[in-house]
Amino acid sequence: MGVQTAVMNKDSIESLLPLLAEQQRYCGREIDPSRTRAFLEDFVGSETCFLVVASRHEAAVGFVMVDTQQSTQRAARAAYMHDAYVTESDRVMGGVGIRLISTAFDEAARRGYEFVEGETDTDNVNAQRLYEGMAKRLGIEYVREVSVRYRGDMRSLVERVRAEAS
Repeated sequence: MGVQTAVMNKDSIESLLPLLAEQQRYCGREIDPSRTRAFLEDFVGSETCFLVVASRHEAAVGFVMVDTQQSTQRAARAAYMHDAYVTESDRVMGGVGIRLISTAFDEAARRGYEFVEGETDTDNVNAQRLYEGMAKRLGIEYVREVSVRYRGDMRSLVERVRAEAS
């Protein structure tokens, strides 16, 4: 049996948890299965975000998350693809990333997103080739943008605001 891709549903949460733990470990993040499960349950069935899962023999081998990115510059919704991850053995075999991104593009188009955006590390040449190749294969305009992304850890601020509200 080959690789199957589908938008995550409640039935696929449990099978995805080991892969998310693998991704979190790979990225040097803290692993908290109950927090991860709650995070996934939060957006199952959402129209504003979705996660595409690739499976082989009912085991998750890859995923990509897609959120709505509102763009005032374009006055449109964009599908923002991020957190793509494929197991190392499936990266070597190839094809899983293409299936994930293709399914994500199809679902984003079905939902009416007019643009797709994403990012990868500057040294991740394989991901860059994948995204450029998908754009060419689908016949869509592709522009490589250079920007600086900021990420703030607001957990302490959230705690402070909650404490002040009590």
